[in-house]
Amino acid sequence: MERDMMEHAQEMEQTINALLAMDVAAQEKLHENQQRRQKMADEVAVLREDIQKRYADEANARIEKIRQDYQSEYDAQMEKLRASYEAALGSLSQSYEKSRGEWVDTIVQRCLR
Repeated sequence: MERDMMEHAQEMEQTINALLAMDVAAQEKLHENQQRRQKMADEVAVLREDIQKRYADEANARIEKIRQDYQSEYDAQMEKLRASYEAALGSLSQSYEKSRGEWVDTIVQRCLR
């Protein structure tokens, strides 16, 4: 009977040691998985930043292109307006030079009446 108890105690100790070994192995596996998970989260964060930067760069390039297009259109319209203004000013100056004597005479005649 004492021998049975000794054998039973040895079996229990072996079982406990086996359970402890399985626990240690499970904890190691858990730690490995946590490290792998953290590594993947870090990689996702880096990828997210890269994607955000790429999209921001592309958006800024599109915005700059549109700004340049509008600036070119604005410059062209301003040049047309300048040319139109210069033409109108030139025409007005010619009319003034051509008719100023007549206009002065007309104004003087109306004032004298």
